[in-house]
Amino acid sequence: MSAPPYWQQACAELASRDAVMAGLIERFAGSVLKTRGEPFETLLRAIVGQQISMRAAETIWGRLTALLNEHGCRAGCQ
Repeated sequence: MSAPPYWQQACAELASRDAVMAGLIERFAGSVLKTRGEPFETLLRAIVGQQISMRAAETIWGRLTALLNEHGCRAGCQ
């Protein structure tokens, strides 16, 4: 799996700011976040998917995007 273009910079910045994150980044150096396009959408999907099943995450993601679409937004709207 290929990393998003911002992956190396993001890892370096996290590692420079937090010793625990630095250790985790080093320990799991081969792991990457699968990009879903825009960085904000990728982050939202990662947050939604944490600690719950993939099926539940997909359901929640569907509800979130439907709500955003009702308001004329995409995942990265402000």
